[in-house]
Amino acid sequence: MAQITISSKKAGWKSYQVLTILMVVVSTVHLFTSTVPALQDIMDQIKSTEKANKDQTGKESASSRIISLDQIKGTEKAKKDQAGESASSQIFSVWMFPFPPPHSIKINDSETLLCAYANACSEVQDPSTPAKVNLRELTEGTYFHNYVRDHAYHKVRHMNDFPYHIQAITMLSLLKTSQPDTTTCVHTLGGKTNFCEYEQFSSYDPYESEDLNETNYPYPLLEGLEDEGGNTEFSLAPREILTTEKFAMWGWLDLPESEMVKGRYNSGEDVQSYAGASWLPFISEIRPKEEALLNYTGYYIGNALLGGKGYSSTQEDHASMHKISLLSIYGGGVVPMMDYIKSYTEIVDPFGCRSLLTCRELRKRKIKSYFSACLTLTIDMQGAVLDDQQNRHVLNAILKPDAKEILPPEKRTKIILVDVQDRKAVPESVLKSEDAIFLQADIKNYPGGEKKMGRYGYAYKLLSTYANQAKVVITSRIHVGLPAAAM
Repeated sequence: MAQITISSKKAGWKSYQVLTILMVVVSTVHLFTSTVPALQDIMDQIKSTEKANKDQTGKESASSRIISLDQIKGTEKAKKDQAGESASSQIFSVWMFPFPPPHSIKINDSETLLCAYANACSEVQDPSTPAKVNLRELTEGTYFHNYVRDHAYHKVRHMNDFPYHIQAITMLSLLKTSQPDTTTCVHTLGGKTNFCEYEQFSSYDPYESEDLNETNYPYPLLEGLEDEGGNTEFSLAPREILTTEKFAMWGWLDLPESEMVKGRYNSGEDVQSYAGASWLPFISEIRPKEEALLNYTGYYIGNALLGGKGYSSTQEDHASMHKISLLSIYGGGVVPMMDYIKSYTEIVDPFGCRSLLTCRELRKRKIKSYFSACLTLTIDMQGAVLDDQQNRHVLNAILKPDAKEILPPEKRTKIILVDVQDRKAVPESVLKSEDAIFLQADIKNYPGGEKKMGRYGYAYKLLSTYANQAKVVITSRIHVGLPAAAM
């Protein structure tokens, strides 16, 4: 973990490593990292490992098929069936989508159902309990691990296609990490063809493009019988299932000129958006912050600095407030939307305040609230590998994960200085160090900075630098210091 030091005229030098404690309070283990309480009916909390159910004698229950990651990878425990005999093969029926399959499916005793979201497989006729897995562990040591670790960034890149990538990554990682003396085969839930060789899909590269067709996507994994239109590409998981529900993050697609204050844009806005995106299964749309609730019926996490207007809404929007998570919010904008907040805190949950000041404002009005701290404290990225050809650090390209090795924490030497307001508080030897990297949180004169992935790419480069290059970070910006402490 990098040490975080906040520099300001009043504070001087202070260590903020203690902020990482808040992560433990806010975070719960999930498929990728965390889940929000208000989304429990959509997202299932998935532990990193699951012990098999045991009967009163301490032996494994014959009805249990919950398996641990070690079993999935083919350890000695996985090679034995409940009679204690050696097993030579494993067949996984995989469903990593957050919604149920398009038709009723029954699997047989020889298959293990691997399901990311319990509600998505509740109607599957399975003689056992679906297995669960932590993708970070499953993909450890594979080319796909960075995609899973930095899933918030890739959700923004791939939007509705993100679940398709997770389905492919899960299936291919099961094949890639299987033991040599165990035959592992996979198929998408409902599929009739088993795939047992990783090599036939080894050209698939989710980092290659934002366009699914340009990633050499392994379409055969999702092909079953022809659908009504004669298409096979997504016949097992047609695109229509991803319109079952909407999941939105706040921000912009292409940045309007009105948001470029004095020719610059604060990337801290997008850093906060990443924090919200990491708690959602995928992103179906990006909505302007103050209009995020207006005429919207999907799921949304409202972690933001709200200006004087607050969230706009109509009375009709109140009907969907059970899908909204109002947490980690700060600013005077809470006052104009007080009617919505009062209804929300009575019907859904207390209001989550990013600051104690906001909590005091609400409590004066006798509104249920709690101090949630900033959601950026839950960011936990590995970060991208960056090129080093440009003197201006943020101009360096984002490389693929296998381009070069990410240094372990004990070998990181970089001193990252981001918008330090009072440079007199920083020793001269630090400012002149060859390991010093000077960055700006504001996006200004940056190629493609007004475009969606140019802007989100800028924020991702900053987060990547903190995550895998920094020995120490010195900053006066809260949305630099907090996510850096979190990582």
